[in-house]
Amino acid sequence: MFDHTFIRFTQDGFFPVNMEAVFMEAFNNDLTRTSYGRLKSIETDGVMLNGCFDFDGQKAVYLFNWNMNEPMTASLIFKGESKFALWGKGGMEDTGTTTGLEVLLEAGESKFLIF
Repeated sequence: MFDHTFIRFTQDGFFPVNMEAVFMEAFNNDLTRTSYGRLKSIETDGVMLNGCFDFDGQKAVYLFNWNMNEPMTASLIFKGESKFALWGKGGMEDTGTTTGLEVLLEAGESKFLIF
């Protein structure tokens, strides 16, 4: 589990992807992100509502597949080489350095990405 890692971070906004306008009206524009830290963009055919988090300048995104019926793959594009650690329900899933990362999310699944 990643709860011991997650608890140190402070909420710093939301990074919606393909959310319908009716849902977006509920969010304060000051909290809505289209990029975050070294994370330039998230591309997917699915719908995501991702949380942005900060811990003393260390950035993280709580990735969430909004669809409770279908899996999805999210393509994360970074601004240059970025170190990352990807946490899932079973613990640490992947670490390394990359300019882009493909993350598979099962229906309704979430993962925590530190970068």
